[in-house]
Amino acid sequence: MIPYLLTLNNFMCYRGELPPLQLDGLHVACLSGENGAGKSALLDAITWALWGKARLPDDDLIAQGEQEMRVELWFVLGGQRYRIIRSRQRGKTTRNGRISAGKSTVDFHLWAIDTGEGRWRAIGETSINETDSLIERVLHMRYETFINASFLLQGRADEFTRKTPGDRKQVLAEILDLGDYEVLEQRARDRRKLFEDQLRALDGQIEMLAPEAAKAEYYAEQVAAAEAVATSRSAALEAAQTQQQQADEHVRALHEQRKRRKELELMLRDLQAAQQGQQREMEKLRSTIAQDEAIVAREASIQVGMAELVQAQHVLAHLEGLRPRYDDLHEQRRHFQDLLKDELRKLRSEQDGLQREVERLTAALAQRPTLEQRLATAEQRLTQLEPIAHAVQRLREQRSTLDGQISQAHSLLRQHSDQRRTIEQQRHTLTTQASEQQRTIERLQRQLGDVPRWQAELTQAQAQQQQAAELSDRLTTMRARDQQTAEAVGKLQANQERLQQQAEELKQRYALLGAEATHCPLCGNGLGDAGLARVHEHYETELNDLRQQYGTALATEKARRDEIDTLRRDMKKLEKQLEQARQQAARVEGLTQQLAHATAWQAEHTTAQATLQHLQQQLEADDYATDARAALATLEQQLSALFPEQASIASDWTRALEQLEQRRADLDGQQRSLEQQLEQRPTLLSETTTCRHQLDQLTQTAAELPQVQARLATLSRTIDENNFAHDIRREGRTIEAALTELGYTPAVYDTARASVTALEHWAAEERVLEQARHRVESNHKLLDREQTLFNHRANEITTRQQEQQQLDLALRALPGAEQQARAWAAQVQEQHHLIRVAANELYERRKRLDWAQQAAEQLAQKQASRKMLAERHGTFSELADAFGKKGVQAMLIETAIPEIEREANRLLGRITDNRMHLAFEMQRTTKKGTTSETLDITIADALGTRPYDAFSGGEAMRINFAIRVALSRLLAGRAGASLETLVIDEGFGALDAEGRERLVEAITSVQNDFKRILIITHIDELKDRFPARIEITKTPDGSRWALM
Repeated sequence: MIPYLLTLNNFMCYRGELPPLQLDGLHVACLSGENGAGKSALLDAITWALWGKARLPDDDLIAQGEQEMRVELWFVLGGQRYRIIRSRQRGKTTRNGRISAGKSTVDFHLWAIDTGEGRWRAIGETSINETDSLIERVLHMRYETFINASFLLQGRADEFTRKTPGDRKQVLAEILDLGDYEVLEQRARDRRKLFEDQLRALDGQIEMLAPEAAKAEYYAEQVAAAEAVATSRSAALEAAQTQQQQADEHVRALHEQRKRRKELELMLRDLQAAQQGQQREMEKLRSTIAQDEAIVAREASIQVGMAELVQAQHVLAHLEGLRPRYDDLHEQRRHFQDLLKDELRKLRSEQDGLQREVERLTAALAQRPTLEQRLATAEQRLTQLEPIAHAVQRLREQRSTLDGQISQAHSLLRQHSDQRRTIEQQRHTLTTQASEQQRTIERLQRQLGDVPRWQAELTQAQAQQQQAAELSDRLTTMRARDQQTAEAVGKLQANQERLQQQAEELKQRYALLGAEATHCPLCGNGLGDAGLARVHEHYETELNDLRQQYGTALATEKARRDEIDTLRRDMKKLEKQLEQARQQAARVEGLTQQLAHATAWQAEHTTAQATLQHLQQQLEADDYATDARAALATLEQQLSALFPEQASIASDWTRALEQLEQRRADLDGQQRSLEQQLEQRPTLLSETTTCRHQLDQLTQTAAELPQVQARLATLSRTIDENNFAHDIRREGRTIEAALTELGYTPAVYDTARASVTALEHWAAEERVLEQARHRVESNHKLLDREQTLFNHRANEITTRQQEQQQLDLALRALPGAEQQARAWAAQVQEQHHLIRVAANELYERRKRLDWAQQAAEQLAQKQASRKMLAERHGTFSELADAFGKKGVQAMLIETAIPEIEREANRLLGRITDNRMHLAFEMQRTTKKGTTSETLDITIADALGTRPYDAFSGGEAMRINFAIRVALSRLLAGRAGASLETLVIDEGFGALDAEGRERLVEAITSVQNDFKRILIITHIDELKDRFPARIEITKTPDGSRWALM
């Protein structure tokens, strides 16, 4: 996998929309920047885009204050281009204060060429998990494999080589991701421990069950004996139960007869009662027949009465035909009578009204003396209250004057207090401002005291800044020379390899020319002796020439290397001087800002002193709150005028105000006392007015009374003489004549109706006669049936009485039968008791037998389970050993060691010009002569074979680097992926200048083995040692990158 474009939006420290980071075309690049700038965050972005994993949880990767992040990564794998876009939204806060789960998305695309044009085609699955699985299958690598294979993290190489041989296997197991086998080993051990616990438990159960299972045969004999006893007891019980059943049957038969005896007694009682009731019914029938025959005997008289009834009904029907005309004439007469009554009612109503008016006027005239007396009394009482009313009016005027004075005094005193408070507040404000100015002056004096020192330090820092610029230029020149010299060394090394290869080829061709060779081994032409000699001479000449060129190149390389060493020592000195100069020069900006602030502080100090002096003068001269002071003087003059007897002191004015309020309270008391006496005055005034009005009305009444009396006399004569409604009286007389001519009166009608009513009983008697005639016949038949039933019931009573006598004779044997039944019941109960005893004994013995049999079954089951558990215990013991460090892990490590060794030696030979060769020793011989497992590292060079601990500095660094890259290649190969990208974060700050140089050389030597190499560092002198650089800077708006 080779990344070639990365786009970030709000990822960790990279805020906002940033331009894409173009990695395409970069082979070896340095990722530089200050600590915390965001170098490692770019690597987190790559892993998060590919696998959705990084060093932090998803929501912690979103930039602070942002809600969503997005990462887009383009990469090449197997010649095919891919694109992954992964985004994440923060969870939102719900109403109840909880934070909901965030939301992630991922898109996976493939660059496809259709009809000559390329486009991105989506190949992702429907869910995030499925898409992540697809990406992992495409990469042939998991997240953990990638960070262990492609990332050379700080300390990981030393972690392997610097540990003891015993710990190296553990480190190698972690790098090779053998932790799963440790998990499997622990699981096997846990299962083995579980089976051990189960075996111990089963052994205890088997030990407990074995003795009880051995008693099964004995318990079976005990059960057989108990069963024989129970069988004999059951036979005795059956015999006793048979005898008891027979006795009980005899007793039940006698009880049934006794029950039948009681039923017969009740039956006879009911039959006799029914016979008596039937006899009474027969007597009633005979009486009814006699009454009905008497009614039939009166048939002739009933027919005469019915003829008279029919005649009376005809007369009543004729009168009812005249009744509508009578009702109409009667209604007209009533109407005219009502009209006449209405006229009379009106006259009498008018008469009554005049009579009441006369009585009222007469009664009113009788009240004149009383009214005159009431008027005189009220006027006398009002004359007595007049002085009191004048006194109340004077009190009210005095209280109004006091109210005005008190209100004015309250207002003036409140304003006086407000003005004094305003003056005090103004004084407090000026005092506070003066204190604040004093503190400001003291603070500025302390700050201005450092100005001379800052000026001297600024001069010194500016000089160091100039020196740092000169040193940086010199160091840049020296680095360029160092780079050129290093490149020359590389070319010389390549030339030496070429000369060695040419020499080897010449040696091989020379070896083909034996002493007896007659033809050229290359072209096949004949040589002859002279030709063979010329060829030998030619090869010797070329070999000597190659040796001379190789020696010259080797000497030149040594001279170049000596030049590089000298140059780098000088560079190291310059770097230290430059670092010191930059530390001093870094203070220029701060000191300049401080001195600029000092100018402002001096101006602020002068202003503060002037302000403090002005405030102090105001306080000493009371030159503040002028308006409030003038208003206070005016208020005091007004208060002095209001209270001339009091001094110009607020407390005296307050006491004077209290005296005024007390005086007002005294006046209120006097006023309330007098007003209580005046409470009758409104009533008396109303009384005089009413009396005068009523007397005036009585004068008018005296004039009206004679007129009303004359009208009353005239109306009374009209009523007494019926001298009114003459038309109505004439119409009434006409209607009375028509009524007389009709011949119908209510009295005649009532007489005819009474005759019909008096004769109507003959209709009822006729109906009764008809009913009696029918009842006589039916009752005779009913009487005959009742007589027959009576005779039958008498016979039944005789039969039942005879049966009762027979039952009484049989029931004499009941007491003896009951006694015999009780005896057999006691015998059965005894047999039941004996059977229960035998059954309990049988139950207990069977229970013991069952438990013994169950124990035997359980024993067999437990023994079978123990056998199975023992087999599984052995299996998991073998698995624990197989998954352990001496099992599969050791085999995998032994298998991986040769591959690591080959790859490490390939890289180490390239780095050291094949001057070093390492080997892993898996076993070693102890002092006792035995063989033990180990993982030692030995290195062979020109001085011989030595252990790893004998090397240090650049040599150890080269060994570490070769082993670490070999481990990465092994890990990637095991995952089925090719290692094309390498990220190195080995902590250059922990190396000295020589170590850093050796590491740079090692990286340069392996650069052709990788398509893309990224080196992370924050050290300035290493930034320019690589062909390309990605500079990371941290700004207030987030981190930014720049490709240099």
